[in-house]
Amino acid sequence: MDGRPVWLVVVPVLAPVPIAFVAAALPLNDELLARLRSLVGLPRATGLAIGTAQGWRVAAGPVTPGLLANLPSGGALPAAPSLVLQDGRETIFLASPLPTRAGGPPVATIMAFPLAEALRRYWRLILVVLLGLTFGLAAAIAGAWLIARGVARPLEVLARHTRRIAAGDYAAPPEPQRHDEIGELGTALAGMTAAIAEREAHIR
Repeated sequence: MDGRPVWLVVVPVLAPVPIAFVAAALPLNDELLARLRSLVGLPRATGLAIGTAQGWRVAAGPVTPGLLANLPSGGALPAAPSLVLQDGRETIFLASPLPTRAGGPPVATIMAFPLAEALRRYWRLILVVLLGLTFGLAAAIAGAWLIARGVARPLEVLARHTRRIAAGDYAAPPEPQRHDEIGELGTALAGMTAAIAEREAHIR
């Protein structure tokens, strides 16, 4: 209306059938946009643009003309946000058309949000995830080292005992202190050592 965007609200009056309509026209100016931003958490760079024959112009809000250069001169506006460069920074840019009266100029909502600012609230979550992964990896490495140590050390003892048997030393190996497969292997090796020593003494 008069070259300015207006938010038109029409409500029917029921008694109990419609007998009238109440219409309210609110100018979509900087003050109203600032209030909407504070209520719903819109980006700071939220504004309105009106399409003219010369291109898009800023109608309200802190929108720079440089952002309007990303709008197509004709045709439908893109439905998905895009990533543009503004003041050397990557910025999420979205333009959404607003319903207007027939024959009127197109009106679009412009929203721009710096990508770094949008990701700032997630840095703490990313840090927590990285710390969790680091501690988890450290715990996994420590657990693997303990498991490998618990398996490798008894096997080294049994390997030394087999080398003593090969050298002719039939002294009994130390009693295994475990009851798993390695303990059974140590018990079997001790029995084999005693049997070999007994047979060799019998042969002599």
